[in-house]
Amino acid sequence: MLCKYAFYVEGANEFIINLALHGTAAQETTYTDGNGNSYDANLAIEGPANNNWADGCSSTAVNQPTTWWGLYLPKLAYITNLKFYLRNDVFGLGSSAYPNFCAFSQLIDKTMESLGATRIYSIGEGDELCGQEEAFKTWAKKIYQVACGFFNVGNKIGLNDASDVLEKSDTIWRPETFRVIEVPIENRLSLGEEYCKVHKKSVLKCRLTERIHLEKRHSSKQTILAKIDISANIDSMNYSPGDHLLLFPNNSPALVSGIIERLVDAPDFDQVLQLQRNTSGDARLDRNGNHDSWNDWGRYPPCTLTDMLTRYLDISTPPSQELLNILSSQAVKTEEKFQIKRLVNNTRIFDEWKNNARPTILDVLKQFSSIQLTPAFLISQLPLLLPRYYSISSSLDATPGEIHVTADVLEYQTPDGIKHQGVCSSWLNNLEIGDEIYCNVRKAPLFHLPNDQSVPIIMVGPGTGIAPFRGFWMQRKNDMEHELTTRNKHNQSFGEMYLYFGCHNTTADNIYRDEIRQCEKEKILTKCFFAFSREPGIKKTYVQDLIKRNGRDIYKMIVKENGHVYICGSIQMASDVKKMLRRVIQSWGKKSESQVDEYIDKMKDENRLHEDIFGIAVKKLKYRTKTAEQKPNRTPRMSFFKET
Repeated sequence: MLCKYAFYVEGANEFIINLALHGTAAQETTYTDGNGNSYDANLAIEGPANNNWADGCSSTAVNQPTTWWGLYLPKLAYITNLKFYLRNDVFGLGSSAYPNFCAFSQLIDKTMESLGATRIYSIGEGDELCGQEEAFKTWAKKIYQVACGFFNVGNKIGLNDASDVLEKSDTIWRPETFRVIEVPIENRLSLGEEYCKVHKKSVLKCRLTERIHLEKRHSSKQTILAKIDISANIDSMNYSPGDHLLLFPNNSPALVSGIIERLVDAPDFDQVLQLQRNTSGDARLDRNGNHDSWNDWGRYPPCTLTDMLTRYLDISTPPSQELLNILSSQAVKTEEKFQIKRLVNNTRIFDEWKNNARPTILDVLKQFSSIQLTPAFLISQLPLLLPRYYSISSSLDATPGEIHVTADVLEYQTPDGIKHQGVCSSWLNNLEIGDEIYCNVRKAPLFHLPNDQSVPIIMVGPGTGIAPFRGFWMQRKNDMEHELTTRNKHNQSFGEMYLYFGCHNTTADNIYRDEIRQCEKEKILTKCFFAFSREPGIKKTYVQDLIKRNGRDIYKMIVKENGHVYICGSIQMASDVKKMLRRVIQSWGKKSESQVDEYIDKMKDENRLHEDIFGIAVKKLKYRTKTAEQKPNRTPRMSFFKET
């Protein structure tokens, strides 16, 4: 962004005048373009009424950072206003699977506008589900061209150079740029240190102590409760109900071994490797008189190729068009090069291929068998395997030294008939008791229980959306028992706690049914309502139907008693529940649409409407789950899925 400045003072006749027009500006460095045009500091002063930015702005070259800018006023004055003019533009990244797509970029744009900035081109948006990289490249080329014309800088050669930059990167694969070498085993860090280096955050070692299968034997899917010992890291992993657990999963051993079998020059399984990058270029000699200067790339610590593919590289997510473009250069057969390029150059065909097959890297190597990859290629080009987030299903007060998570074990089948399993849930489901788990806690303060325990609480969570609410009722039980032991010393009252839970039917996947019944019996949960979508002989019922049915109580708890509403689950469910809440408030409160809008906004401002939702990763898929086999983490379901 380039700026123009104005300093306003009150004149003798009480007129506001811009004193900067009579001053002299100075700047440490200024820019002169190839045509001899100078963009000195005085151009930053607000000029004639035409407000021509080409005639009225200050600029510096890329390699000339402005460390200071000053304006020398003609006399001592009391400055009442400082006005600066900005030109800006924004590109937002997001996923259309989630509500308020690219809302943050729109907020930035509106904020800049409120500060006096003017957008010089339309906002760009990149959707991770569809052509994100291509959308950015198209927008970036256009915004660069518009900006150069707007500020009267650059030329056609510069525009072409800028376009080339978008197509190149210092991480793009070239055989002469990357290599792997064997290093001594002593160069390896501990696993905890490796995770911290790779993810640039604290990652702690814990252990799996118990795994319970929550579904009934005849259920078509698996849901597990995993209990994790965090006692060795209790200070660093202190959590509250509603927080999230970050799990750093391992890829499937079959996927890893299948990829290694198809590599060129695959190392021995126990060789410790380091990825190096040539940082000199062919035109310059290093200290030893060589053209090449190889240095540790630094992105990953030295480890075996098996560990690299297992712990750090994402080998299950379908490759991007950018990665496919690089892979096409490694295909030997002309026909396969053409087929891959077709995917690269046609976003519609690429999206169909990606959504219908959901191919892993191994699937790509099977489909295009002439692709020849080296370990250096994989390590330098594959994306990082990211941690998965789970809503914590426990209370630290009730289960000291433990964290519990609830997970559906996902197995899905694509329209092309390819079977896949969720990375994290499959790994979690196959761990042996006592195995190490690397994890940490992420705080979610906007999903915590209210400080005032006397206010009513409504919890809505179908399927594994019930996960955080288990932590809620465990915490409530602990607080109530503590209150009894102190003989009502503080005279604490507890508000009503309503649970709305949905599942297929009461016998197969009504997880935590026994716990819920016990909590009702002990008056920890005031009322529990169950919605069954596939109960034999009963009409399909969803949680929003129950909310409508109990509209009078819902309205009383939310509006009359300032209650809190917690929603956890899929985007579609959350949207349906919020629509029904609006209808309940409008109907029972006899409010207009605008009044309902105001009240919902008021709830959000007071942090009384809490959401923990997850999106989708692909278009509609046919998927199924299978007993005694596997699936993912934080709560995927319906006909869309995403491990998040």
